[in-house]
Amino acid sequence: MRSSVVAIVVCGFVVSCADAPTQPRQLVASAASLARGSGDGAAFIIVSEEGVDIPLPFIGTCTFRPDGSGNFNNFLRTNPNGTRDFKVEDASGTITVTPWGGETWSGTGRVNVSWPSYPTGDNYEATIVGTVSAGDRTALATCKDRIANGVGVEAFVRLH
Repeated sequence: MRSSVVAIVVCGFVVSCADAPTQPRQLVASAASLARGSGDGAAFIIVSEEGVDIPLPFIGTCTFRPDGSGNFNNFLRTNPNGTRDFKVEDASGTITVTPWGGETWSGTGRVNVSWPSYPTGDNYEATIVGTVSAGDRTALATCKDRIANGVGVEAFVRLH
């Protein structure tokens, strides 16, 4: 009897550890965040009335502030099943790019965001591109963050 109880407890522990971790989700004051990864490396894409922020741990940070009012509520679409998708296509504005451990570059650019089942969906893709400068230097900037099933698939900050 004792060995069967121990076997059941050990089996339950192994099964509970084998499940994928639940990704935390958060909706706060007209801003939505989607957790990526787990543990200390988790980061968030933040979409709010002010714009789009993509913090990428150990890679850098990219921000986008739209021309005009920045009201991204117009980009929400409600599907027949009641879920909402958030899609921004080629919006123009001001971008700031700060590679990890580097200096901040600023300029103008565009953002694309595709976030099915917003704000709780665990798949999204955000891309910020533009021309930035730091001092007397100018570069093309590309920031991308793509998540599938709550796991980071592609994330980078490039100045080229």
